[in-house]
Amino acid sequence: MGFLAGKRALIVGVATDRSIAWGIAQAMHREGAELAFTYPNDRMKERVEPLAHSLGSKLTMQLDVTVDGQIDATFDLLKREWGHLDAVIHAVAFAPGEALKGSFVESTSREAFRIAHDVSSYSFTALARGAQLRGRAADRFFLGAMQMNVLMERHTQKVTIGERRRRGILTPLRQRGAAADPLDQSGIRQALEVTTDGGR
Repeated sequence: MGFLAGKRALIVGVATDRSIAWGIAQAMHREGAELAFTYPNDRMKERVEPLAHSLGSKLTMQLDVTVDGQIDATFDLLKREWGHLDAVIHAVAFAPGEALKGSFVESTSREAFRIAHDVSSYSFTALARGAQLRGRAADRFFLGAMQMNVLMERHTQKVTIGERRRRGILTPLRQRGAAADPLDQSGIRQALEVTTDGGR
């Protein structure tokens, strides 16, 4: 039995079978976690649902992280179906296509910058708020999401160091003298140390 047996996690950000979020999901599934997945639109639904089903997931739902109503609906559904939630994996990043061409200064408009940060950064806070309002303690939620994101990705990633840096995925844990095994069970257990009776 894996050390995540009995834990339930929402995976936000799977786009293909090469997504960081997908590697995290596979590792969590291997360790016994029950997973739910989101997709931003109908086009992505066709990609995400087969992947989710391959890991035995029975919960997939549309979630545009820039729409508060959809965030609320997602956590309402999870509360109805599961009753409690142990972790949210946030692996979402987006910028308008025109902002990715040419030099950073020339291509980055104020609107493109706003969109990129709304989708890629503020959405983490928005998801935390959605979880907190339905019984999850905010500090535990953030700890679980951030540590699981880093540790699971480091354990399962197959990209080069250069690609990791391009994606903004660094290795602060190693610099802090963390254990060699990025899936150190005590660290993960601490990240997910939540109760199921109101999120205390």
